[in-house]
Amino acid sequence: ALARLRSLDLHYCLLTNLPDDVSGLVCLRDLNVARNYGLKTLPAGLAQLPRLARLSVSSHLGAVGGEGRVIEQLLARCVQL
Repeated sequence: ALARLRSLDLHYCLLTNLPDDVSGLVCLRDLNVARNYGLKTLPAGLAQLPRLARLSVSSHLGAVGGEGRVIEQLLARCVQL
């Protein structure tokens, strides 16, 4: 059931991490994790989601070492980041 999920809105949820399992949501097109200021990393598998077209994150993630690589890969594929 969740494998067919297309949109996931988790903004303002006080997240401190995003489980690697999110990378298994192969139908996901829209992911919003903005305004989760405790969230410091993104699962590397997000860059492999084939249908992800829009990722909403807060700007503080871009400053975290190592995350730039994941975000760059997503930018290359996503319509809107």
